[in-house]
Amino acid sequence: MKRTTEGPSTRISFFLDLPEDVVINVEDVSNFLVDRRLPDLPPEALAEVFAKLSWDLDDDANVVPVLRRWLRGDDEYRVAVALWVEDVFPADSRAEIVSLMAGIAARFPALVERADYWIRAWDRAYGSSEPGMI
Repeated sequence: MKRTTEGPSTRISFFLDLPEDVVINVEDVSNFLVDRRLPDLPPEALAEVFAKLSWDLDDDANVVPVLRRWLRGDDEYRVAVALWVEDVFPADSRAEIVSLMAGIAARFPALVERADYWIRAWDRAYGSSEPGMI
């Protein structure tokens, strides 16, 4: 089965033998991994894959911007995956984290505890009054 997504300059097909002209975009690959997961795979398990990718890919294939976009979205599973990636903060300042986590808590009550985790993690790392950039 061939799955193709057309974008500004992106054509992706998921075959084992990809044509030379195929450009794979990290966001499409990330979405593919979520879309093709086993039905009962917990978000924490897939988050481990993304945590590893955040360290193992070069800057052109950085998954962090993808995860940060997911946090602002309406797909609860993607938001949960992004919240469980512990190796990078989900925002660059405490104010951003507080605002982002408040939005997540309002949209997805089941994720309130995990959202609170990130505020506590920032405070442990930088202090509750530290607005700095990471």
